[in-house]
Amino acid sequence: MRVKLFSMSNPTSQRGKKTDELESEINVWLNANPTIDVVNVAQSFSSGGGSGAQELVVSIWFRDADEVARDKLSSA
Repeated sequence: MRVKLFSMSNPTSQRGKKTDELESEINVWLNANPTIDVVNVAQSFSSGGGSGAQELVVSIWFRDADEVARDKLSSA
């Protein structure tokens, strides 16, 4: 299993990358990898406390085409 991380700093700031841009980045990656099997998607948000820094991270856990093929062979 593998993981792909996408992140965005200061998601609530007008100066930072907007969430629709992060969504687009994820969708482009998914479209470029049509043979993967997405197993889990997780999201976390952290705030830097007094510094005010924020970070949004989306983790996509997946199996690539080779892993999927191996699993099919081993279960047959």
